[in-house]
Amino acid sequence: MVLLETPTGADVSVLALVIMGVILVLGALGWWLGVGSGKGTGER
Repeated sequence: MVLLETPTGADVSVLALVIMGVILVLGALGWWLGVGSGKGTGER
């Protein structure tokens, strides 16, 4: 926990990037699974 004694802008940006990455991955997986499960009906 020694690394957290000085919260800087870099830490905030890294956290933001990690959160955005997780959201993008989850969204992509959900979209891919949805398209894969409904190939016949979900054509766009």
